[in-house]
Formats: sequence, C-alpha cells, structure tokens
Amino acid sequence: QQGIMLGDSQEEHEREAQRIVGIYRKRNGAICDFWRKCQTLLANLRLGRSGTFVRGLFHCSGKYDIFGHEVAAIVLPDGFPLVYPNLRLQRRTDGTQEYVYDCMEKGRMVTKRLHSGIVCNNVTQATAFAIIRYQACLINERYPIRINIHDSLGVLAPRTRPKSAWPSCNSACASCPLGRKVCPSAARARLARTSG
Repeated sequence: QQGIMLGDSQEEHEREAQRIVGIYRKRNGAICDFWRKCQTLLANLRLGRSGTFVRGLFHCSGKYDIFGHEVAAIVLPDGFPLVYPNLRLQRRTDGTQEYVYDCMEKGRMVTKRLHSGIVCNNVTQATAFAIIRYQACLINERYPIRINIHDSLGVLAPRTRPKSAWPSCNSACASCPLGRKVCPSAARARLARTSG
C-alpha cells in the first residue's frame, strides 16, 4: 500500500506487518488452506504415517526408503521424492517447537527449519520442474535442446524450415505429465531468429 508513514517504533512496524498479512490471508483463502494442509502433512510425516496429498497427486511417506534409510518424503507424481531426513520437532529458545530436518550443505550436515510455507514452496517448485522436465523430453525427441534458463527452453530448428518446429514444440509446451484437467499448462512456444 502506498502512503503509509511509520515511525521508528518496532511495535508499530509489527502491527502494520500483521495487518497486511491479515489482509493477504483473508483475500487468499485457498493458499492459506493449502498451508494448513502442509502443516498437517508435516505432523503426519513426523509420526511415520503415509497417505496421499492434494487430490491424490502426491504420495507422502514418513518411512520412505532411500539408500537403506527410512526418511520422511513427499513423492511427486513422476516418482521424484522430496526428502526430509530426521524430521523432528525441536524446542526453540522461546519455548515453542518447530519442525526441523537434517541435510547436507556445502559438505557438512546442517539442521534446517521446516514449516508449511517451505513445504508449499518445495512442492510447487518441484512440480513445476517435473512439468518442464517432461516437456523438455518431448521436445528433445525432435529438436535438441541447446539452453534451459528457469522455465524457458531453447532449441535449434532447421534453418531451411524454422517454422516446422513450432507445432511440435507448442504441443509439447502445452502438455503436462499430470494431465490437462489436473494441471493445465499455459506455456506456449515462440519462434525467434536468434536467442537473447
């Protein structure tokens, strides 16, 4: 919002932040509902429970076997697991508890915090990557992919018939491994003489 003038008081900033968060949550109920489901999922994973998540798209297991070790995991529709080794509750200095898990970072084991927002982000980003990976495999069958930047793929089309690549690339970009009814894709192919 524009025109908000806040003083130096930390309390004033906290109140305004809470007010804005409240507005966001009120206007985006579906997102908040998904966060609550992710929080429930964390509790179930920590307790070693298994089940499905988001209309059966994801399989969740508190005892997913990876290299002979049981870990908490969310398995994407394409079989790729998001793993959370040693998922547990840990007491914070203020006495409340938070979920944490262990992971390797820069060659050493570290403890990472985990909450519903992080799970939501992990699931969303991993699903997006699964979709573009699927699309890339379809495109690469006919036209070798030369570059990938975030959610863009660059291919080389025959110089003599550059427009011939467009229909198959566009079809691949509109496809989704989960099916169009479950996860419609708004991606489209474009044709350019050069990249950049």
